[in-house]
Amino acid sequence: MNNLRNTVFAIFFVLLPVYALCAGSKQEAGASSTRGIYLSEMGYIIQPDEIHIDSYISQVDYNYPLPDGEPFNVITATDFKNGTAYVQIGLKGAKTDFDSLPPLNIAFVIDKSGSMLDYDKMEWVKDSFRVFADQVREQDFVSLVVFDTAARVLIPSKRIITYQDKQEFVRTVNSIAAGGGTNVYDGMEKGYAQVAANFSREYINRVICLTDGEHNSGGKDKNDILNLAGRYNSRDITISTIALGASADIPLMIDIAIKGGGSSRFISDHASMVKTFGSELDRLLAPVARMLKMDLALSGNVVLKETWGYEYRVSGNTVHYTLDTLHNGDYETLVAELSLRGGALDSRASVNLGSFSVEYLDASSNRTKKMGPYPLVLDLNAIQNGAVISDPRVKEAEGYIVLGRGLKELGYQVQRINTLQREYNNALRNPSPQPQNYGDDLLTLDGAPSSTSILRNRIIYELDGALYIIDSLSAYLNDISASLGGQHYKSELELLNNYQVSFSRSRGNYTASPVQYDY
Repeated sequence: MNNLRNTVFAIFFVLLPVYALCAGSKQEAGASSTRGIYLSEMGYIIQPDEIHIDSYISQVDYNYPLPDGEPFNVITATDFKNGTAYVQIGLKGAKTDFDSLPPLNIAFVIDKSGSMLDYDKMEWVKDSFRVFADQVREQDFVSLVVFDTAARVLIPSKRIITYQDKQEFVRTVNSIAAGGGTNVYDGMEKGYAQVAANFSREYINRVICLTDGEHNSGGKDKNDILNLAGRYNSRDITISTIALGASADIPLMIDIAIKGGGSSRFISDHASMVKTFGSELDRLLAPVARMLKMDLALSGNVVLKETWGYEYRVSGNTVHYTLDTLHNGDYETLVAELSLRGGALDSRASVNLGSFSVEYLDASSNRTKKMGPYPLVLDLNAIQNGAVISDPRVKEAEGYIVLGRGLKELGYQVQRINTLQREYNNALRNPSPQPQNYGDDLLTLDGAPSSTSILRNRIIYELDGALYIIDSLSAYLNDISASLGGQHYKSELELLNNYQVSFSRSRGNYTASPVQYDY
């Protein structure tokens, strides 16, 4: 009995813990697939209320074309499946080479708390800054702030001009030693002060905050941090955030970026970190448009079912979306599911779903501009049949919607399993002759039923249900990928495979022979 009890505890605490994964719309810190794989490799399962379909949809650029002469492109698509109409709106920012960007006035705010020693994360930072030092320009102002329990300025805001300046910058970064708590507020405050010292409207004025933990020092709370970000955003000093590792406070990093007018990233490995500070640094720094206000005006016979991609509110038959910043070369995606009132499909030619328009502040001219309205017409002649989506972009996005909903269902399955595991452990410690009745006709072990045997079979039943969800999602994504030419959903399928391994391993620990029952 003692050996069995130890095995069961290992299953609950190691193989199937529930781990919070939060992702916000249009922000990559919560980035569904990247962070999901990172956690699933450690056996963690995502809680259902922390599954944000927005982040799955928005992580892909869907091959949106670059704009020609405008700060960004607006790309629209419509489709129909099983009684539901779909509208997809893509935004693609203009791409400017790093050397051609406006001058930079940036402060790097780096977490050096003790947890940065884990997985050599501080080494990721140091290698990344070597990459940055090679591309920084003479006109750029750069400062460096580090924080643990408190923050201090290692390099006051200055231009990195000569080779010796770059070497000094790299040596200073290399000298950082991890240790202490995590005072995000103090680090941000000192970073903002460095940018403010050389503020110019001709420059990109940005703080970049990197942390792997939760704010736990200094007496300030989340509201204080977000208010700080909001105040400086109103002064045109924005902030981008980078989250490292499983212990990073992802919701806080996303909220800081949203409130502070920047963007957020989640970094899971050394290669991604170096890429972020190298070829993708412009996506972290340079805006092409700000204060975007977007309206999806639906026709009278069209009703909104659900929408993803941005913060929004509904007024009458119009959905109002807001996006603080669209960055250089970046992409954003909005998807809406719509229902059509009776008679909407009678024409057999096309259905007017509505229109889309956007108002924004041009980052280069600081002038307010408008684009659209773009008509959203559902071409019924282009629809293959009522059960298959034809447009490749809409088809790919719908796959992420199905995935997100399936992962939520899987998360609820895990919650039931964890509850049963706790009851099973208690039953092993305190055997009862009276079985617990869950309303299922389950086989029992060793003759007469017992509370432990019923609980054991119930756990296996729920584990098999979870495996069924995983298999169904994998098959669905593989079918879409094949129809799009292959090589789609690679990260998502890896995530599902990791889940399959974890659940199968747990099932194997509960049974040495098959248990038969009917779903």
